[in-house]
Amino acid sequence: MKEENIKFLDFAEKVILMYFDFINSLGLEKKRIYILGINLPSIFAQDNAFKYTSRIITENIQDEQQVKKMEKKLFDYLPDIHERTNRSLIFNEILNNFCQKNNLAYDDFFKETINQKTGILKRKFHQLGDKNSHFTNSLSTRNLYRFKLQLISLSQDKIAREISPEKKLEMNLIERRQWLLNLIETPFNLLEKITKTVVRKLKSKIKGITC
Repeated sequence: MKEENIKFLDFAEKVILMYFDFINSLGLEKKRIYILGINLPSIFAQDNAFKYTSRIITENIQDEQQVKKMEKKLFDYLPDIHERTNRSLIFNEILNNFCQKNNLAYDDFFKETINQKTGILKRKFHQLGDKNSHFTNSLSTRNLYRFKLQLISLSQDKIAREISPEKKLEMNLIERRQWLLNLIETPFNLLEKITKTVVRKLKSKIKGITC
């Protein structure tokens, strides 16, 4: 919109620096902050990506000539899905480096969502119609986010245990108690399975005799 010629790497670093300025302005303890990288692009077709992006960057512009001018520039420079995916990965790599330098926890969805053969987003996370920039609202997506949230929770629990020796002792006692319960329950569970199997076979034989 400002008709500035900005290289992607410079743009990525500028955005990330602004993001870190915002995080610092919150006044939170760094050990309580968990950064997630951006998702892979989820609009594959170039025409659909053009229409989606054009709508976003021109929705508040009233001048039709200005809109046409921006759309032409977007059409000429919009990368294809593979390059957009590559830039997303580069952005996350820069973000991860910033997090490491600033002692902040970082994670992303790259390994779980990229198709290693095609080099783009896996189909199971892709929206039908190819016109939405978000992952599809499916069981796979919800499980993925739930998994990441559990990792974050475990990370925060680890921090809490490191801070409080009493909490660490409490968690160790809980883990040991659960281990003992599993140890006790395992033989009974095995016995129950064996009993059910024997009963089922006996019923089958009795049924065969009566017939």
